[in-house]
Amino acid sequence: MRESAVRPIPGFTGYSPFFGRNSPWADPPPTIARAAASGYSVAMRRLPDILLITSVIILIVTGQILAKFGAFSEKGGLLGIAGLNLLLAASYGSFLIRGALWSWVLRRNPVSRVYPWLAMAYPLVFAAGILLFNEAVSPGRVAGTLLIITGSILLAGDESLPAGGRE
Repeated sequence: MRESAVRPIPGFTGYSPFFGRNSPWADPPPTIARAAASGYSVAMRRLPDILLITSVIILIVTGQILAKFGAFSEKGGLLGIAGLNLLLAASYGSFLIRGALWSWVLRRNPVSRVYPWLAMAYPLVFAAGILLFNEAVSPGRVAGTLLIITGSILLAGDESLPAGGRE
């Protein structure tokens, strides 16, 4: 194909390693790239951060449940080795892993965008307390939990999901 047969796209400065600058097979123009960035591809960019935040929330809830069970268990015996309470050790381990994952999330996202999601751990711990430990349920506790959920949604605002990368 002759060079003159390839017409440049106005305002397009893409480059293809096979066809050179301004070829139709080069990178898409900025307007197309922006359009492609909205929707599905944005969700795919956010997916790793959403999974990380979900993992952090699960580790928070798991750590709290293990700590509660560990508080009731005796040192040594079947649950421990040399006086170490394995449930409490597992609880601390989950908090350590959670801290590492949370640091990774904070490195990639603004804290004001991702921190409200941590409040979602409270309703899960509340439900676990009711289901696993027969803790009391009162209208005030339910209302407070609903306020926490509502407040987290309001704090997160329109851009409540992580964006995946610094802005």
